[in-house]
Amino acid sequence: MDDHHGIMAGLALLTKVFAVFPLAPAIILVCLSAFGLRRTVTNPKFWTIVAIAGIIPAAYYIFPDLQASGGYLSTWVLPYLRRLKDITFYISWLHHINENL
Repeated sequence: MDDHHGIMAGLALLTKVFAVFPLAPAIILVCLSAFGLRRTVTNPKFWTIVAIAGIIPAAYYIFPDLQASGGYLSTWVLPYLRRLKDITFYISWLHHINENL
């Protein structure tokens, strides 16, 4: 695996952060099958790929342009933070999921 795999994984995560769920196991399994556990864990290329794949989206989410993202935060995030502590929020979602099964 080359460093450009880390760049491509980082760009995929930048595009859709939830891509980490299929990408991380895929990269780990490819490395494990190619090199084995010991060589994967001690391989600097593996850790370089992990670092690059993590730095690209982290830089975007940690250091966002606050003017551009302020509208999103004030509209979609901040009003719903109180709901995370409300048990009825989770119960209503469970009912919604149960109706659609």
